[in-house]
Amino acid sequence: MAEQLAGQLRRVFDTSPIWRYEKLLGTGCYGLAALLTMREPSGHYSPKHVVLKRMLDRQAWEDIFNEMDYTKKFRGDSHMVQLLAYCEEVSQYRNPEFAHFNPTRIRSIFDIATSLFPSPQDHIFDTLGVLGGPALLLEYLPNGSLDRMYKKMNEQDPPVVLPNRLLWRFLLCLLRACVALAYPSDGPRGARPMLEDPADRARTALLGGPVLHNDLHMGNIMLGDVNPAVIEDALTPQLKIIDMGLATQAQDVNESLEKNVYAVLEAIILLINPEADGQYCNWNGIVTGASDILPFSADMDMFPHLDPDFVNLMALSMAHDYAQRPSIANMVREAHRGVMKTARQFPGREAEESDAAIERLLGRLLFDA
Repeated sequence: MAEQLAGQLRRVFDTSPIWRYEKLLGTGCYGLAALLTMREPSGHYSPKHVVLKRMLDRQAWEDIFNEMDYTKKFRGDSHMVQLLAYCEEVSQYRNPEFAHFNPTRIRSIFDIATSLFPSPQDHIFDTLGVLGGPALLLEYLPNGSLDRMYKKMNEQDPPVVLPNRLLWRFLLCLLRACVALAYPSDGPRGARPMLEDPADRARTALLGGPVLHNDLHMGNIMLGDVNPAVIEDALTPQLKIIDMGLATQAQDVNESLEKNVYAVLEAIILLINPEADGQYCNWNGIVTGASDILPFSADMDMFPHLDPDFVNLMALSMAHDYAQRPSIANMVREAHRGVMKTARQFPGREAEESDAAIERLLGRLLFDA
């Protein structure tokens, strides 16, 4: 079914003067994601690549409608995949932001302008009109999923050991994504993504905003680009959360943080210990789910290379009792401190923790993949 739909997409975009079907990025039980590329990119328009998401049959439409509703909430969130455009029924295409025009919802002149003057992205829906059904356009994240990186790590002999300075950066990215899930920015179309600061978000939080992702695993964590302008993303690719098809409203911010943070920390633990089974243990007076990276005793440590500060933060942040966990602001603050560490702060591992070594490792795992 997925191959049939991919073939249909390839044929209809053969007729498009603006967009070309590039390749199939992935398939699931109910839908697929395909990469589209502009035939003649304009220097005045970005992005040149977009991800088109389509469902295989009507039974899956509820998921894509849910994804539309929830992904919109994260426009302007740096560590959440950005929604570029959407259409609930391409056979009756009209600019979706304009179709649901409501003066009380217009936040800026930009909203009005994009409603009246469709972008090149919106022409995709015209092309899809002959096929009908809903369609979703998302930003393209070029370096694949964390799951793909994880599998490639473990194909190596011996398996790759990730440097602390990379782990700190991945951890900070995912904690910021959890801030977004707890306090969605709900920005306008085209909003410039901003770092998710817990204190700023808590002050401007909208009532009823917190979200449960409900499907946070390595396949739904993507690697974007490095960003030299942002110190925490200058060395390693930024991680972003995708696929809001199963998302639901959280009861409150605490529920959103409790469940989403725990899920992303489980993914971090798997990067360190692929045999992790998620068992709880007693550690320094708390029951924690971080047992798979904790030392059994002073003389038995499976991961002696790990930064003790990193291990401590992981253990506290995965406390079984939510009341014993640090606040999200403290988690982000400690992770940021970890990101600021230099290779020389890891005696005996300076070479492995250097910028050059991390860049070479990522070249093997991602850029050369």
